[in-house]
Amino acid sequence: VLTIGDTLSGRLSGVLGRPVYLFLVSGKGGAFNLTSLLQPEPDGSQSFRFGMNSAGEDGSVPQMIVAVTTRSRLVTANAARNGADVAALMPIIETEIQTSSSEAAASIQYFRLDN
Repeated sequence: VLTIGDTLSGRLSGVLGRPVYLFLVSGKGGAFNLTSLLQPEPDGSQSFRFGMNSAGEDGSVPQMIVAVTTRSRLVTANAARNGADVAALMPIIETEIQTSSSEAAASIQYFRLDN
C-alpha cells in the first residue's frame, strides 16, 4: 500500500540485456509507459523509481506494474500513448510477439494507492 507522494521503486532481474517494457496500469485501466525510467545496474538488472500521484482518483485505488521482456524490440509497446486502454493494448503487444516469433516473459505486481 502506497499513499500519494510516496515513491515506488523496483528492480527487474534476469533480463540479460534483452529489451524491457515497463507499464503502470491505473485503477481506471489506463496504461502508462514507464520504460524510459529504467536504469541499468552493474549486475545486469534494471531499476526504476518514481513518485505516486492521485491522477484524479479518490479513495483506495488498485494499481499494477507490468514488465514485459522479449528477445526483439516491440514497436507497439514503444508507440503506445500514455493512458491507452490496457485491455486493448496488451492483445496488440501479444500479437506482435507472436508474429515476430520472439520469446517473451511478463511479470505483474499489484499495489494499492491510498489518498
